[in-house]
Amino acid sequence: MSRLLLTGAQGLLGRSIAQHWLATQPDAEVVGLGRSPHLSGRYTHSLELGGRAVPAGLPEPLRSIDSDPRYHYRSVDLTDPAALAATLADGPFDAIVHSSAALRDESVAALVRANIEATGTLLETAIRQGYEGGFVLISSGSVRASNADAAQTQHLIGAADSYVATKRAGEQLALVLAAQSGNPLVIARVYNLIGAGLQQRHLPALVAARLEAMRRGLTEPVLHLGDLSMERDLVAVDDAARGIVALAAAHPTSPEVVDVGSGRATLMRDLVSLLIETAELTGPVTVDEGAKRPFDAAQPVADVAALLALGAGPRTSLRTSCAQLTAYVRDQWDATG
Repeated sequence: MSRLLLTGAQGLLGRSIAQHWLATQPDAEVVGLGRSPHLSGRYTHSLELGGRAVPAGLPEPLRSIDSDPRYHYRSVDLTDPAALAATLADGPFDAIVHSSAALRDESVAALVRANIEATGTLLETAIRQGYEGGFVLISSGSVRASNADAAQTQHLIGAADSYVATKRAGEQLALVLAAQSGNPLVIARVYNLIGAGLQQRHLPALVAARLEAMRRGLTEPVLHLGDLSMERDLVAVDDAARGIVALAAAHPTSPEVVDVGSGRATLMRDLVSLLIETAELTGPVTVDEGAKRPFDAAQPVADVAALLALGAGPRTSLRTSCAQLTAYVRDQWDATG
């Protein structure tokens, strides 16, 4: 395995996937695709720090990717077959990882375009161009029904929101296209990411930024949050990327659905407590819980047996991930003044 075509290459997970792929061997190469123009040294999203919106810089381990001659980035509309065909013509590629997606709070139109239309166009164009390798589709752990039946069946839950509905439809479309073409397909259902660079639309990053503002004396030591009574499987970004690279290199012979998570359930109250500990504040913090959101229902825990069999199981403790996130927020604040 040498040459990877990676969509969503400038996103949180995409950047880490690129790093891990390039580390597999000296002649490894990544052609990254994304909707945004090439951004050196930063993610596509911004952070809110002390009331200021600042670009989210890359953590130290990822800063060398943009200058690596084995990494090439192209801004491509993934719903444009002609643009995709031109990129695929520069192959051959050993694997295609489709990490690009719209996230939960985006519009229905954006969700449909990114999570369904782009998925279908990418796979269909690659197949028509004669690509015979495997696909890894990055999906969401929200789509899976229960941990108990994961090894035997691949049930899909009723969609709790538009995001889940479009991720579910993207999976089904990919399965149909792969079955028709005979191309190997892995659907990697990634659970709740945590680590340096995480967007503040997600609870861990939101809390880390608010705690850093408290540490700097900019806000009162009170966290006003939503309901914290649910449990989530939180997986380190680095662990998730390592698992996806292993899946891409494994050459499945038939469609597979694989969980990419930590295999542990974490109560959100415990997560917040751990973030408070790693923030190292001088005084106590009051946590004010709010109401549950419609999609705050119970979620399953990842079944990581498939990743363990590949030697790519989770390695990073939750405490380490929280410490990395806290340090990242602090570094970004220091860097932007």
